[in-house]
Amino acid sequence: MLKQKKSRSDTKLGLPGYSFFAVTVILLSLLIYKNGLGQTSKHQLIVDKQQSFEEVSQLIETHFFDESLIKLKWKGITKKYHQLLQKKESPEESYAVINEALSLLNASHTHLYTKYNTEYYELLDIFKNFDAIEKQVKHFFPNGISYTGIGILTRKIAGSYYIIGVLESSPAFKAGFKRGYKVLTVNRKPFHPIKSFVNLQNKITSVKVTNGPLRDKILDLQVKPEQIYPNKLYAEAMKESIKIISRNNVKIGYVHIWSYAGKRFHEILKNEVAFGKLKSADSLLIDLRDGWGGANPDYLNLFNKNVPVLSHIKRDGTRIDVDFQWRKKVSLLINERTRSGKEVLAYAFKKYRIGKVIGSRSAGAVLGGTPFMLKDGSLLIVAGRGAQVDGKIIEGEGVQPDIEILDPIEQSQSDVQLEKALDILANDNA
Repeated sequence: MLKQKKSRSDTKLGLPGYSFFAVTVILLSLLIYKNGLGQTSKHQLIVDKQQSFEEVSQLIETHFFDESLIKLKWKGITKKYHQLLQKKESPEESYAVINEALSLLNASHTHLYTKYNTEYYELLDIFKNFDAIEKQVKHFFPNGISYTGIGILTRKIAGSYYIIGVLESSPAFKAGFKRGYKVLTVNRKPFHPIKSFVNLQNKITSVKVTNGPLRDKILDLQVKPEQIYPNKLYAEAMKESIKIISRNNVKIGYVHIWSYAGKRFHEILKNEVAFGKLKSADSLLIDLRDGWGGANPDYLNLFNKNVPVLSHIKRDGTRIDVDFQWRKKVSLLINERTRSGKEVLAYAFKKYRIGKVIGSRSAGAVLGGTPFMLKDGSLLIVAGRGAQVDGKIIEGEGVQPDIEILDPIEQSQSDVQLEKALDILANDNA
């Protein structure tokens, strides 16, 4: 789960207190970083891999929530991976070695993100106001956190990139990209989520993909990349996802909450329930698959029926009901990439029988993450807090849905989980 702002005790990387030499190193790294991906055409980030590894090691020793585990394992891990790091030459290879070392802690919210990943920009936009990184973020991104892209979420599986999500309102959505497509090339060069679109903003770009389980049909999709501001795009995509789907004469309200990292996303849902498209639905399906968590448990009050309806009656007798509660049937759609605060909601849906949970087992990633920026500009998330939900540990376990629907993305032709979930809701309301 996302740890709430702000804790002064976590402000370990701010400039105050640094020596003149350290400040100089930081300022030089800022200049280097500004000339990297997403700012100019230069792709290479100068990385002092030894310094980065030592920074990561120190932050883990100081802030990782399980001190006994660090004392038992971390020294041996760092010794082994320090040697492996010396053999790596490129920044990406060095970062991969560091993340392999971190993975041996078997903890969620413990990962090093770099500007070669879309997740880097998304998490920075989520954590940008935290004390630990606020000053560095403003220096690295004076014009706001952004990157050039087309609005797709991808995962690398067996060496190939697959689309796990297409954000509504994005250039990719408008160009016809679909979940499950395997991405091959961009302008005839191998696809990379970040590098492929550098310097292509607002330029017609050729992206070749394959679809279907046989991957025997190649599509050449034309799209114009744009500057992506992550939180803004997630909010716009959520709004655009909202619709009424008619199934067996049942009106099913649908919304995809790509990110729940911030109250703005829950406010969108509440307003749609009270005044928008969802108000007229017979049933509600909330899609929590993919994206980011961050949801607070009190968001479940939306489904509390023991809240009165306020009615305004005008002079002419016109009656206006104001009701921010959802009082009809509701279900959640989850998958193995539903994480953090979203998992808390899914757990509560099952335990308190608020509604059915449909899909595949969630990620089991519910520790409390704290952000730190390294001197090279990369972002380290450290699991700084353990977490229990009603006294139960979900970390490493996840939430098993009431109705399991498996849909491996690399075998997908259509959104099987969504289609079956809609059938279930339609039958429940028939």
